[in-house]
This record gives sequence, structure tokens and C-alpha cells, in this order.
Amino acid sequence: MNRTRSEALQECRFLGGMPFAFSILGLLLAAGRADIAGRLAAALGSCYALLFVIRVLCYRARPEAESYRTILGKFSAASFPSLHVARAAVQAVVLGMEVRASAAWGILATLVALTGYSRIREGRHTTWDVVSGAGIGSAVAYATTLLP
Repeated sequence: MNRTRSEALQECRFLGGMPFAFSILGLLLAAGRADIAGRLAAALGSCYALLFVIRVLCYRARPEAESYRTILGKFSAASFPSLHVARAAVQAVVLGMEVRASAAWGILATLVALTGYSRIREGRHTTWDVVSGAGIGSAVAYATTLLP
């Protein structure tokens, strides 16, 4: 893989990272949309809690296995489901439910797909890890948007 393509994949991975999520939360708060920021924070927190339980109880090693010594290490070393993709899906669904425009949904879904592709291509996850992360993240986010 040439350098440019590798860099592009790393940028796609960034979309599912915590710095990006915190940036979105900050932008929402700065725009006076504490309601959406609150839903997003609740969805991310709920998703983390669920994925922590799943990753620890249903541990599956990454394609390139990592060793661990603690329960947090086990959480980090687990492959199933993809945390990056779940985070990207949470953000996409919460924002998409707010915007409600087809073009926005298309862009958000593409960003989730690119995040998943980057995780598979970098050898961090299998397709199943990515699909399950997207499904869990989407379901948690949707459930959170239904809260008052």
C-alpha cells in the first residue's frame, strides 16, 4: 500500500476515534445545541458500557493478536465488536436523526463505512467485527434518541 493510501486510511479511522467524538460534542455545545450534545454523550456512554461487557465476556482476539494483563487490557485487545465503528455509528445516527435529510444520511453512512473499511484494511478487525460494531452502535444511538 502506498503512503498516500495508508494516510487516507488513518484519517478514516480518526472518524471513529474519541478525539473526533469530543470535537463533535464541543461543536454542538458551542452552537448552543446542548440537547443534541447530551443525547450524543448519553449514546456514547451507553455504547461504551455495552461494548465493555461484550468485549470482556465474549472476548475474541484481533486478527493480529495482542496480549493483555488486566480487564482494561482485555477490553482494548478484543476485536469483537469494533469500538471505532460503533462510535462512528453512534455519531452518525444521533446526528442523522437530528438533521433528517437524505443527503446527510448518505454522507454519515459513508463515513461509518470508511471507518469500518480502514479497520479491516489495517488488520485490526474482521468484517464481522465491523458489521456488529455498526449494528450495536446504531441500535444504542437510536434507542438513546427515543429518550425524552
